[in-house]
Amino acid sequence: MRNSSDLPSTSTPNDQRPGFRDAADFGFAPDANGIDNTAALQRAVDPGGTIVVSRPGTYDIAGTVYLGSHTALVFGQGVILRKVAERGDFTHVLLNKGALTKTHDEGIVIEGLHLQVTAWTSRLIKSTACAGRLPSST
Repeated sequence: MRNSSDLPSTSTPNDQRPGFRDAADFGFAPDANGIDNTAALQRAVDPGGTIVVSRPGTYDIAGTVYLGSHTALVFGQGVILRKVAERGDFTHVLLNKGALTKTHDEGIVIEGLHLQVTAWTSRLIKSTACAGRLPSST
């Protein structure tokens, strides 16, 4: 009779399981600028799987991050995404990649998201939703 200590272990830490990645491994960090963070988070989510952001802090995001099918983005306690206009105005922080081609990807999960936007951004989003377009900047 074999006891459980003779059997190979099937459990591995999250960062060792296929498909589980820490966004920090791609350069996503609270002290990075919004342009670099946007690129880092996009690199982390591009292959799909589960991407974890566990280091507490405020992370600037300066553009839209596109999520493909079978992607889970999990934000830990104390993690805040702050929308910043380092590259100009934009409306969506996270968007289904398929929305670009009207094919819409599936199996996208976002957990624990806390998003910080400015009052101007909130007005822009409301205006866009009502008018269906971005207001002109004059």
